[in-house]
Amino acid sequence: MASLTIEAYCAAIRDAIAGNDLALAAQQARVGLENHPKEPEFAKIEIVALIKMEKPAQALDVLERARGARLLAPKAMSYEAAYCHFALENYAKAEDALKSVEAGPAADRLAAQIAYKSNRFETCIEIYERLLTSVAAASPEHDEILLNLAAAKAAAAQVAGRKQIGAAADALIESYELMFNQATELLAYGQAKEAAKLLEAAAVRAEAVLTEDNWIAEDIQSEVSTIDAQRAVALQCLGKISDARAIYARLLSGKSLDRATRGAVVHNAAVLMARAGGTTDFLLASQIKRAIQIPGTSTSGLSRYQRALMAYNMAVVQFFQQQFAAARRSLARLASDYPECA
Repeated sequence: MASLTIEAYCAAIRDAIAGNDLALAAQQARVGLENHPKEPEFAKIEIVALIKMEKPAQALDVLERARGARLLAPKAMSYEAAYCHFALENYAKAEDALKSVEAGPAADRLAAQIAYKSNRFETCIEIYERLLTSVAAASPEHDEILLNLAAAKAAAAQVAGRKQIGAAADALIESYELMFNQATELLAYGQAKEAAKLLEAAAVRAEAVLTEDNWIAEDIQSEVSTIDAQRAVALQCLGKISDARAIYARLLSGKSLDRATRGAVVHNAAVLMARAGGTTDFLLASQIKRAIQIPGTSTSGLSRYQRALMAYNMAVVQFFQQQFAAARRSLARLASDYPECA
């Protein structure tokens, strides 16, 4: 069977792209290259299509074979090569490939991501601060850079903070209040597994101590519920959604939570249900509405980290309700008001 002309393959690729069929576009480019082995554009198209399909290993293989066949220059498509290495978590190779890329915002953004993943947070911060000066202040790009900058600063602070936490997280602290505070600090530094373990121990400790001190059952439950609410947050961070949801449901079915903690629990429970779908359900819709409309005065008893968590939950709820502009504004406020937690 006679092969198609270059123009025919290009037309087929354009049709596939117009139909959002990247797999077909990559296939047509690959067949086109087989039949027209001296046409580099087919290799380039297949590489880009594979990257957009989140197949970096395959894209890198096509790129390296094209270079080996001298169809592409040794440094051709260096940005794409750097991105593929980055996606494959080969950060040293990604950084090396990026050296051949012309300086510009795209290269800088990728360099910042490589630095972040390589735990070189100061370098990452420097790049994002430089990028901030090159975009309009009210643009989505500015907000995105600002959020990434806040994340880099938080990660840098986390590294410094871990040195101060020491071995206290592994020790059974005598006071359940101190255990709770220690766990909250661990959670703020992203150590959710350790926080969940310490909070579980704190709840057991609190019940034992307060029973021994002759507290009434209602007051004991109120004290323990605050610890359980925080443990549910840790479990949620660990991806143990069913366990977190069960705790939230139990806490919301009772009357042991104070107003501020209950507000945080409603927020988190609504987020979990929004993620699970079913937004047409009236009960779910009303819970999400209440979560978004919690009066500001109800957060007065929360820590700064807890208020930041509620701000984040607000953005998540808005996102799953397809209120994308509102979610973007909430994330921008989170980065502005709570940069250490963003």
